[in-house]
Amino acid sequence: MDPRLHNQLSPNDTLAEPGFDKEVLDGLALKHHHTKVTKTTGAVIQAVLRHGNRIHAQSDPRKGGYAAGY
Repeated sequence: MDPRLHNQLSPNDTLAEPGFDKEVLDGLALKHHHTKVTKTTGAVIQAVLRHGNRIHAQSDPRKGGYAAGY
């Protein structure tokens, strides 16, 4: 999974996960973006979808977990 980039409007910071392409970050800095590389990955996501009478789930692989249910 590739590292992600997030721009927050307030404060106006662009946060990159570890391993994000340095050339891209350097290019953003040239366009006056305040860039920072985080020490860890950002948020992880869990998703659940009901489609008809079936339930589907997916776990963000960055978490190192898996989708499970009861």
